[in-house]
Amino acid sequence: FRDYLSNHIFNLIDSMKEFEKLKSTQGIYFFYKKPKLDDYKEPYQNYLAAKVFNKDDYNKTKASTNEIYGISDSVSYFNDKKPFLKHISAPLLYNHRVSGAEATRLWQFFNLQRNKQIPNPMPIFIEKAELTAEAVKLFNDKKGKLGYVDLIKKLISPPFNEDLSNYYLIFFDVRAKKSKVIDIDFVSNFRYEINDVKIVEIFSLNGHLEAKTKIKNIFDFEYKIINQIFNNQLMPTPSWRRYFDEMEAHRMTTNTYIQLMKYRKSIYDYVFKSRKQAITKKMFDDIMSKGVLEDIRLDDNGSNDYSIKAKLNIWFSLYEYFDFTQFSKSLNTKNMINKTKELISRISTISIDENEHIQNDDEFAFATGQIIYYLLNKSEAGNRTHALLEPFLQKSDATLLKREIARTFDMYKHAIKFYSRKYEFDKIMSEVMGYEPDEKNMKTLLPSILAGYFAKSTFSKKDK
Repeated sequence: FRDYLSNHIFNLIDSMKEFEKLKSTQGIYFFYKKPKLDDYKEPYQNYLAAKVFNKDDYNKTKASTNEIYGISDSVSYFNDKKPFLKHISAPLLYNHRVSGAEATRLWQFFNLQRNKQIPNPMPIFIEKAELTAEAVKLFNDKKGKLGYVDLIKKLISPPFNEDLSNYYLIFFDVRAKKSKVIDIDFVSNFRYEINDVKIVEIFSLNGHLEAKTKIKNIFDFEYKIINQIFNNQLMPTPSWRRYFDEMEAHRMTTNTYIQLMKYRKSIYDYVFKSRKQAITKKMFDDIMSKGVLEDIRLDDNGSNDYSIKAKLNIWFSLYEYFDFTQFSKSLNTKNMINKTKELISRISTISIDENEHIQNDDEFAFATGQIIYYLLNKSEAGNRTHALLEPFLQKSDATLLKREIARTFDMYKHAIKFYSRKYEFDKIMSEVMGYEPDEKNMKTLLPSILAGYFAKSTFSKKDK
């Protein structure tokens, strides 16, 4: 009877009068009394195999084994309705086709992501497949799900003590209705611990900056250093990273928005993929200089004083940190913290010794910053701000810069006391106005000018 039903069940049903009387919305259902997992799995896999291909791929192919190959709906899209997204010059109409079994696996993988059963970003280890499974297990063991940073910390700590290397890192777009990959890349070796970063307060903030920027690992560096130079807009909270989010320009300053859009992908590669060359010295100098200049321009009654000095301290402390060129390393690139300390001492000596004079452009630039601060500090305006520095920083020519200093001196000369003998201000003013720098573009000397302006004033001798 069982063998008969296996071969003729559908013919038997079709011949029954009761079946013919059923309405179109009615049907007959069969259930196994003791079903096994395979009884469900096989028909479901057959169903998925036909559904996981992109519906716009009408040219599916069959291999000699009758296996169907097509475009996976999970990873590929057809842009017929968006002609500007189509690769018109591509030599092939279709990209890589996969089998039904592979397309099903892809669908299952993305379904795990949609159900938040795997972390984002997701590491897939090549040589240690069991480590991938362990990462997923750790992620799901904790209520509320384990964040990626905490997941990495667990994998490198006892009892695992893993050296994270040779894995693919996949970042998903969690905002999309249909899961998609924003970034995927291979990480050969992940650098977690950092012992070579120390922020020094050459411009005093009462030790507050040094205390809160103790760096032990790459994620400390990301949150305490990088996030701060972007005014906390890259990471609004320790667990919320905006590397691939849509940035809201109206919620941040213009410069912060532009710099984030330019450099956040490079920062992501530096932090999450341990690519040291992802951030160059040129990029770092651009971020820091423009950030400081914008804080100066937008300073309101000294409101940006902390932010400006914090960024200058970070900039000078890491002045050579991102310089990986062999040429610069062989020349022992200048340490900006030590250089600033030397300039403070040097200008102090020049100010009191008639036989000492400015000898190079950096000394000139530092002394210029000291003079500018001294003159602007003589203003009796009720709302003195660092924004008054901006007209000086806009001058790219040394003659124009000196002219601006002379104009400011003329404005506040009544507030500068006259002594029977020359003192520090007279000496440094004379040195600045009489020195001709070799550097023709004053903006190249910006770090030294800013250092002079924000450093402790040399002209601190009491009136007596």
